[in-house]
Amino acid sequence: MMKCKVLSSVTTRKDGVRKNYEKGSIIYLEDKEVSRLVKESVVEVIDVIENNNAALQIDYLDEKELKKLNKDELVEYGGKIGIELTKEMKNQELMNAILDYIGEKESLGE
Repeated sequence: MMKCKVLSSVTTRKDGVRKNYEKGSIIYLEDKEVSRLVKESVVEVIDVIENNNAALQIDYLDEKELKKLNKDELVEYGGKIGIELTKEMKNQELMNAILDYIGEKESLGE
C-alpha cells in the first residue's frame, strides 16, 4: 500500500467500483496500481504504508452493499469504519450517516 498525491484527475477501479480522484488529493493505492499510474504521470508516491496498518485496509461499502445489511450489521460496520451509531436509529438514518462519513473520508483522500 502506498500513499500518493494525485497530479492529474484520475479514475481507478477496484472490484468493479469506480472511484474518481481530483488533482491534489491524497489517496492510498495498492503497489501494482501505483506503478502503472506513476508511469502515466498521474500520481506521485509520498510514502509506503506497512501492510499491518489496519486503518488503511478498510474497504468502504457503497449504498447498494449497505442496503443488504440489517440494523445490527449497519451499527457494527459503522464502528469498524470509525463512527458511533445506535440501534435506536432507523435503517435509513444509519445508511445516511455511514454514506456521509464515507463521502467525507473520500473527499479528504483517506
